[in-house]
Amino acid sequence: MTALPYEESRLTVLSDESASSRCDGRARDVGPAVRPGRGVASRRRYRITFLTVIPSPYQVELFDGVARHPDLDPTVYYYAENSPNCRWTPPLLPAYSTILPGVAIHALTRCCCLNPSAIHRLRQDSPDLVVVGDYFTLTAQLVMRDLTRRGVPWVFWGELPGLNRRSCVGDRLRRFAQQPILRGAHGVVAIGSRAQTAYRTLLGDDRPVFNVPYHCDLSAYLAIERPPRTPEQPVRFLCSAQMIHRKGIDVLVRAFVALARRMPASRPVPMLTLLGEGEERQRYEALVPADLRDRVVFRGFCQPQALPRAFAEADVFVLPSRHDGWGVVVNEAIASGMPVIATEKVGAAHDLIRPGRNGFVIAADDVAALEQSMRHCVEHPDELASSGQCSRVIAQDYTVERGAQRWHTVCQQILAGRVVSMSPEVEVAAV
Repeated sequence: MTALPYEESRLTVLSDESASSRCDGRARDVGPAVRPGRGVASRRRYRITFLTVIPSPYQVELFDGVARHPDLDPTVYYYAENSPNCRWTPPLLPAYSTILPGVAIHALTRCCCLNPSAIHRLRQDSPDLVVVGDYFTLTAQLVMRDLTRRGVPWVFWGELPGLNRRSCVGDRLRRFAQQPILRGAHGVVAIGSRAQTAYRTLLGDDRPVFNVPYHCDLSAYLAIERPPRTPEQPVRFLCSAQMIHRKGIDVLVRAFVALARRMPASRPVPMLTLLGEGEERQRYEALVPADLRDRVVFRGFCQPQALPRAFAEADVFVLPSRHDGWGVVVNEAIASGMPVIATEKVGAAHDLIRPGRNGFVIAADDVAALEQSMRHCVEHPDELASSGQCSRVIAQDYTVERGAQRWHTVCQQILAGRVVSMSPEVEVAAV
């Protein structure tokens, strides 16, 4: 199955079930109930400007998809070239993208940027719709207030609010930083259903709240071929995450050790591969007993272009995070044809995992629950292929082409006042 094309020769009313509905049996619309095609008089090209923190490879891929959409004309402004915790090689930026001159104040938040030229550029560009990300950034605060004063249509784009635990002072700063959204945003584009529910409550009025999860280029993962397994092959678990407390790697290592200790002699001992670097790596390595160090591999950081090969060499993906607004690695894992085990604190788990069909959603910090889920995969290796196929069907709705279509629908509703039917993953929800 392939993603829906942009090009349509006429108005098309879609009534077929989406890819994910065929996997889990629930009825879903593939996309907008009515999509204007080429030659339709009502078609227009929307000038949409995104302001976001750094050019992560995933966002660059999404914006490339937006730029290829025939009805979207994007401009992208980044606040900074990179952040202190990012190890990836900065991607090449297309002509429609610019890193704004400015300063990053790392003492306030992870990357709080001030870019004085942002307001001038937006006034000069005169976009139809402005999308503002990361409300804690000083630039975003100035831009949101200026757009509201001038009556320019804008939406906030963000993950689950309040994800990071803060002190009382931090909570007050968060509430202050959210005020421009409450007072002036024309709507919110929430990254995932958990975030959508939270922003519905935060806004508390009838402004639209869109659920548009992260989308990225999944072509290299969808192209992975998975040959049939043999009984003597060990089940290979994979986790790709920073080696920091928030990601819960310590829980995963403990669960794997418990699983390996209880393996019957008739079954091969599974493997665990960990991708990523961070301040806690040595502590996590020390949790592995000497006799299991050949079964647990710490491979360090992998550049994005090397990830598909690593995913192809695994059978089950695990993301044990204590807090994760979304988790793009889950997109990649399901596209590569793996079942996924993730905690309920991972935003993507609520949208991309169908429990019992392509994985498990468990409580965070629960070593026993994680071991039990991993044990199920080891004891039922014959289910891995069908679970992986289900994952791939779901992944079809999370390509960059689908993401661009969803952003087009956001423009339609905000700018044309037109309510367009969307699938549950991209539901346009009036609060």
